[in-house]
Amino acid sequence: MAQLVPLAKGHLEELRQIRGDPEIAKWLIFPSDISAVEQERWFERYLRDETYKIWVFVESGVVRGYGQLRRIDRLHRSAELGVVVAPNDQGSGRGRRIIRRLVAMARESMGIHRVWLSVLPDNERALKAYRACGFIMDGILRDAAFKDGEFRDLVVMSRLSDD
Repeated sequence: MAQLVPLAKGHLEELRQIRGDPEIAKWLIFPSDISAVEQERWFERYLRDETYKIWVFVESGVVRGYGQLRRIDRLHRSAELGVVVAPNDQGSGRGRRIIRRLVAMARESMGIHRVWLSVLPDNERALKAYRACGFIMDGILRDAAFKDGEFRDLVVMSRLSDD
C-alpha cells in the first residue's frame, strides 16, 4: 500500500539520489547536486523550520518520490507545493496521487486555503498533472529562476479550497 510518511533522516540518501538524477534535476529550480554532508546540514535546519514540511511517498517499501509544502503561511492560509517523482515512476500517476494527498492534507489538517506552485514552462508533464489536479495558472514570473547559466520564466499556478 502506498503512503505518505513524514521525512526522516533515513530517507535523505534516497531523496538525494532522486533529485540528482539528470532527468529530474533538469526540472528543479534549486541545486540538485548537493553532497551528503550538505544535505545533513540542510536536514538539521529543516527540522527547526515550522514553515516547511516534506512527506516521502513510499510504496511496497520503495521510495517513489516526495512532496512538500513550504512557505506555509498560517496567517494568510497559503502554502507552496512541490512534488518530485522518482525517474522510473514518471508517468505512473504517482505524481497526481501525491499532489491530491498533499492538497487534502493542507486543507484538512492545516486549514490552508490557497496551495500554489511554480514550475518551468516547458515542463509539460508537470503542468498536465497540476491541471488535472485542479490547479489554475495565475501568471508568469519573468526571469524568476537562474538555471544552467540563464534566466528562466516560471509559471505560477494555484488551487483554492473552494475550487
